[in-house]
Amino acid sequence: ASATGLIRLTKEVMECRPDSLLHEIAGQHGGVEGRTAFLAAERGDEAALEVCREYVEDLADGAVSLINVIRPEVIAIGGGVAAAPERLLLEPLREIVARESFSSHGGRVTRILRAELGNDAGIIGAAFLGRAM
Repeated sequence: ASATGLIRLTKEVMECRPDSLLHEIAGQHGGVEGRTAFLAAERGDEAALEVCREYVEDLADGAVSLINVIRPEVIAIGGGVAAAPERLLLEPLREIVARESFSSHGGRVTRILRAELGNDAGIIGAAFLGRAM
């Protein structure tokens, strides 16, 4: 469920769907990026919605595995994909996790949130590390 995987999936769908808005969005941004499918899906493109659904299912597989094994209180979704609209990323992710995790059978419910630092977490962490030395 990495950005690289999302880009690969988007390109695969684009090959099969030459009429998709994905091509226009990719052209406007200099190529396929992690956000390409989400931008096209916001505009109702069916191929992009398919990419987003499959990506969220893959992400949910990983989240459910983590929840079932280590039972964290929170999973924070970060990186560039965290900027995706809630209705396309977090809402369906939460629905799948609620349905498929063991916590749905009475255990502690893991909250799934957008990381507050977004794509800047690594830079901020590096700055704090440098300050501590």
